[in-house]
Amino acid sequence: MVESTKRLATSLDPEPSCVGFDACIVQVITLGKWKPPLKSSIGYGGQNLEADVKEVRMLLERHMLGNHMFRFALEEAELVGANGLHPGAGVVGPAAFIFQRKVMGYTEDFADGFVKYNNKTWKALAGQVGTDGITPVAADSVSAAVGDALGNVGAFMMFCQGDFTDKLNHHYDSDKDGETTRQDAKATIASHGCCLCTLTMAATGIGRPTKHWPKNLVAKDLTPHIANKIVKDGNGYFLKGLSTFSVPGLFGMSVERYGPGYENEIGENAISLIDGHLAQGFPIAAHVDYKRVGSDGDHWILITNKTNDCYRKYDAIDPASGTKMGLTPNSAANTRDLDLFLKKMDDPKFTYQPGVLYGIASPPSAKCSEKQRNKQDNYRMVRFLLLSPA
Repeated sequence: MVESTKRLATSLDPEPSCVGFDACIVQVITLGKWKPPLKSSIGYGGQNLEADVKEVRMLLERHMLGNHMFRFALEEAELVGANGLHPGAGVVGPAAFIFQRKVMGYTEDFADGFVKYNNKTWKALAGQVGTDGITPVAADSVSAAVGDALGNVGAFMMFCQGDFTDKLNHHYDSDKDGETTRQDAKATIASHGCCLCTLTMAATGIGRPTKHWPKNLVAKDLTPHIANKIVKDGNGYFLKGLSTFSVPGLFGMSVERYGPGYENEIGENAISLIDGHLAQGFPIAAHVDYKRVGSDGDHWILITNKTNDCYRKYDAIDPASGTKMGLTPNSAANTRDLDLFLKKMDDPKFTYQPGVLYGIASPPSAKCSEKQRNKQDNYRMVRFLLLSPA
């Protein structure tokens, strides 16, 4: 093992002198086209740009903190110093090689210490659980402990906001006087945390650590109460709610926003835009209304994938119940939207925001109350966020 890692080390360019997690790159959220976190590649045959080396080093050290088997192998190969990986030249590639061997279960002949954005090693390092997952090469030889540490199978994590009672950092109109001020009570995750839970679920699949994350945390281990602290530390709340512009960046995601009050209007190509985004394996945060006509939205859910079902075209997770539900582009399936359309026909002065997708309730077998299922049947998606890895 030591010889293999030394062989990799000879091919690497000098690394920066940064050590530990203080080297985190500050996340900058960009609208429109997003830039991958790695510009080139790391390891044997890679370009080993300084910023890329710093990024991969940070992720390796996060895994090292949470995986004693991995850390022991790094120490045995003499790659670890007092505060993390040695700062000298050629350490990150060999450390990635050991990561592939000890965490991903690769055989020594298959492991190469090569990291490139969106390859399997990158996804494992980022701790993502996206829909395509990562299957270790030597699956039978991977112990349960290592498999749990990798945590890379299954879809996005599902959360029920009612399970989390922490206070958010914004207020709601608790005295029902029509205004939200600092004299009103603070909201909680259980009562007003649907957007936080939705973005957290998305981040478990495509997010990555930023400077506000706990030092031993990877994306798969995010929960709403941890996410709440990250948003507070990153100033992601304003008086009346959560900033959908800045918070995705705190979770290691970029965002494109569509709908009333956002940078992009919802056009005739909305369905094609949604389908193309989902085809990349990236989720969509959907702002739905179900009670207030003319509102920008009453609730948030996460669209995870398109299906082959002729009726239920999309799968989504509803944080109000923590269950899966469906969506359809067929407005006729939504009696509430039909009522609004007929009202518009009778009264040309009446206006409302047209929907894009419409709710199909969670199946009766799901742990979802009948009251909540009735709400889901009334969901109309009126705004949405295209979420991508930052």
